[in-house]
Amino acid sequence: RVVDAAKTEVQRSLNDTFDALMDVAHIRCAKLLNHRSEQNARLSLAGFYALYTWIWRFIAQYERLGGKMCFGLRGTLTAQAKAFLGNFHAEKSRQIQILIENEQWVQAEVPIDFQNLVDSVVEAAQMPVSSDALSPLSLANGTVLPQSTSGTVSRPPTASLVSQSPSADHGLMIRTESDAVSVRSLDMGIGRMHIGDASFHVVGCSLVLVKTVVEYLQCGVSVAALAPDVLQRLVEIFKMFNSRTCQVVLGAGAMRSAGLKNISAKHLALASESLALCMELIPYVRECLRRAMAPSQEGLLVQLDRAAQDFTSHQHELHAKLVAIMTERADHHARTLCATEWDALDSAPPAPAMDALVKEVRKLHKVLKRYLPASVLRSVFAGIFAMYETKLTQQYRRLHISTGKGKRQLMLNSQYLLRRLRALDASPVDWELEVVVNNIDLVRPHQPAPAADPTSPNTASDPTSAASEPPTPSVTHSPASDVDPLMTPST
Repeated sequence: RVVDAAKTEVQRSLNDTFDALMDVAHIRCAKLLNHRSEQNARLSLAGFYALYTWIWRFIAQYERLGGKMCFGLRGTLTAQAKAFLGNFHAEKSRQIQILIENEQWVQAEVPIDFQNLVDSVVEAAQMPVSSDALSPLSLANGTVLPQSTSGTVSRPPTASLVSQSPSADHGLMIRTESDAVSVRSLDMGIGRMHIGDASFHVVGCSLVLVKTVVEYLQCGVSVAALAPDVLQRLVEIFKMFNSRTCQVVLGAGAMRSAGLKNISAKHLALASESLALCMELIPYVRECLRRAMAPSQEGLLVQLDRAAQDFTSHQHELHAKLVAIMTERADHHARTLCATEWDALDSAPPAPAMDALVKEVRKLHKVLKRYLPASVLRSVFAGIFAMYETKLTQQYRRLHISTGKGKRQLMLNSQYLLRRLRALDASPVDWELEVVVNNIDLVRPHQPAPAADPTSPNTASDPTSAASEPPTPSVTHSPASDVDPLMTPST
């Protein structure tokens, strides 16, 4: 009994000593982490993940040997991870904002590495939930990371770290300004970025946005404790990209910040494609984060849905701006058509005014067809064609044509217009301009009454005959009567 009691006492003493030793080690590690908090926050994503993995391995081994949770060091490590994410977010936000302000809104080639990054997001989102395979977004190679910082003791990591992504820096521990990938420095590329079955034209800032989103997902998938915080930061990135794009394109801020001479239809189309890229990517981002988050946290994902709705609203505004641009041009062409002397027109169609209208619409179609998908192109031109039909119909009804020749010229030019627009195959052109032309009533030209012959016996015998037979009234054309209030310049 004495021996057993001695063994028990020795065992208890050893356990107390072990616990005290581990507590001291944890306290020292926590102090060291806190002392290097600023340097740790500036680590690259791969560098911080290496640090996080080794410290987590130490925590997990202690919890396995000691049989108790190491709350102090866990809390310190979590705080360091959130500090890293905050610094990472500030840097990426500033980088994207600068790129948007200096964007020239010209199409960029898609480097193969960037396409591979997007493919990894799609693959990760579509992996079977029951699959034991590691997510393509994970920074680890066979590493099992903690799903949360509380609850049961987690299994420690067992494998080594792998590199971040093809476009990430290797072996670099501290982030620098050179971390921003230069899109133009990569020679190999493809014309469009593909996400699932959809493809998109991209510009430089949208390429960098895609790389940034993938880096956030790598962080959230590899360090699952940060998944809710990564979600919040990603929502902020999407909203900032949306608002800044609106300011520089719709708000014409790029004319000041990037030196553009104007905001053209091409710029609007490429901005629309950048927004469509984000809208297509968000569902995959949502699914990747959902898998990394606890079931109780999935309600937070609705923030991404709201961000997607904001992108949709912004895209509709861009398309409405295209219609508005053509509305201004339609007002100009309507005035020109009204000023055309149809009765005196002898040339074969098209008349100069009608030819200018057709060329302008076809030129816009050529530009937009290059950048917008067919469904969006049809939607935009449906609005443009509906606007043109309304304005031309109103203007036709104000025309004053006095001869069949003039009416025939207007009919031939209208048929030319419809034929050329239908050839675009952009949207149905079932206008009723021909019916409107047929319904135009010819205006009888004003002819002054012949002078009375003073030697006529009827005139001499009945001086009141001229007054009793008033001349046939003529329809006079008042210059102000055909001015559309929508065209009247403001004073």
